[in-house]
Amino acid sequence: MTYRSEAAGWSVGRYQSDDEHAIRELFASVFGATRTLRHWRWQFRDNPYGGPYVSIARRNDGAVVGSYGVMALKLNLIGKPVLIGESVDTAVRPDHRGQRVFEETAKDCYEFCASEGMAAVIGFPNHNSLPGFIRNLGWTRITSLDEYRMRLGVADVLQRRLNLKVLTVLGDAVYRCWIGLRLWSWKAWSYGRTLNTFGGATMSTLSASTRTSFSSVESCCRHLPSAP
Repeated sequence: MTYRSEAAGWSVGRYQSDDEHAIRELFASVFGATRTLRHWRWQFRDNPYGGPYVSIARRNDGAVVGSYGVMALKLNLIGKPVLIGESVDTAVRPDHRGQRVFEETAKDCYEFCASEGMAAVIGFPNHNSLPGFIRNLGWTRITSLDEYRMRLGVADVLQRRLNLKVLTVLGDAVYRCWIGLRLWSWKAWSYGRTLNTFGGATMSTLSASTRTSFSSVESCCRHLPSAP
């Protein structure tokens, strides 16, 4: 489906080859931060689960004024792999806000994702963005996120239970190798998210109370209708 705003002079379409250059320029102008071409292609074009799932609002002269992207993921649902997407990198030029660019690019992207077999789209909007997702796009709030935690070592646990230094060191090394192999097998795609599992840390923690950028993060979800 293509949405066209005749009065505002823009329309919605889907990603075409080399659109990432204009999308990155839009991202930089809206957020004041640059993204490398390699990172964008890793996240969207080279994603092993599909994509790019990106819808774009273009002016009649071809300029990109808004984009809505979904990064494909596999969710483990009680042992069953389910294809979902994570809503990321939404951007609308300031002079085109209030024209439903966000809503129309999002709806078009959801239709695309549903046609590709995605079950849902998840996201982590802040308090400012959450009402718009729920009111205009039919999202459902799941929970507020306070902390992410991943165990990177088990030496402390083994020491308490075994009280044997040799077995503690050996068991911790085996665990770290196992975690490292799992992460490195994923790293072929997700090089930007691999954790350092051999730095001596036993727990990786991101606390919402200490990281201001995550201080008001919400977890929410939008179920996608089955494709006809």
